[in-house]
Amino acid sequence: RYLNKLQSIHLSNNHIEEFPLSICYLNSLTFLDLCYNILKKLPKSIQHLKRLKTLLLLGNKLQRLPNELCQLSVLETLWIGENHITQLPVDFHLLNNLDWKDHYLSSNYDGNPLIQLPLTVYRKDMTVTEQHPRK
Repeated sequence: RYLNKLQSIHLSNNHIEEFPLSICYLNSLTFLDLCYNILKKLPKSIQHLKRLKTLLLLGNKLQRLPNELCQLSVLETLWIGENHITQLPVDFHLLNNLDWKDHYLSSNYDGNPLIQLPLTVYRKDMTVTEQHPRK
């Protein structure tokens, strides 16, 4: 009841293994920092964070992102570097508000064994640099 107005949560460096499901029902949340934990997956219920603008997941053990993440229509900042992500969700292109000036597929996505980006991710105003050339 009292947490309904909570807008920001900083939980980095806490050895969190499982995403706390109760976070998904904090309707006013706009900022969530879960960097440098040991998360392996995100729940589908993350889609309920409709006001979330910043999601920091750097340095976890994520193998994939749920397609439901793509329903966060106001998301502006997404840090997923230093995980184990091999592909982005099919609907990743629906995240229209991501600030691509800071997210041009460099440091915020680095450290993932991304095999290939969906063609729908590329935009006209994007600069794409291949960070991990194939051998």
